Amino acid sequence: MLAQVELRQQANDLANRLDEAGWAVAATPAQATLSFFGRLIGGADTVEQTEADTGSSYQSEASFSQINDDLDGLVIQTRTLADQALLVASADGAIEAGALERDIAAVERALGAVRRAEGFFEDIAGDDRWSETDKAVFSARLEGLGLVEARLAASADALAERRWATRSGLFG
Repeated sequence: MLAQVELRQQANDLANRLDEAGWAVAATPAQATLSFFGRLIGGADTVEQTEADTGSSYQSEASFSQINDDLDGLVIQTRTLADQALLVASADGAIEAGALERDIAAVERALGAVRRAEGFFEDIAGDDRWSETDKAVFSARLEGLGLVEARLAASADALAERRWATRSGLFG
């Protein structure tokens, strides 16, 4: 189904974009695994830049306007993914359970990246260089991110319910 291909592509694009941007307070799953095995095998931490360094670097290099634009782009991309997941979850006709599992995995990966990015932006929300008005504007944008993150989580749940219905013979 074309909608599923688009869903997986959007989910992977979002997760990859966020991982590459480094918008995370905690290490991404790939970084955590790399660090774990690096310490296990060689005794060294293989993550070259800490999350605090990433946040400080981003804050010092990006203007308030750029940070807001980044946050707005994240909200739009997350909302689009949530809408696509709901489209797939509510599609008429049979969808193979295995295909739904791949859809769920892609959406869950993106959801994890969005949650890490949300934590990242929450951490930089208290920038002392911002005026109270800027902080209020940014807070409202963060609230919008929280809403679309919840929508994406509900969309992932809808996909899981669809998979359950497929396995139960309610679809198909």
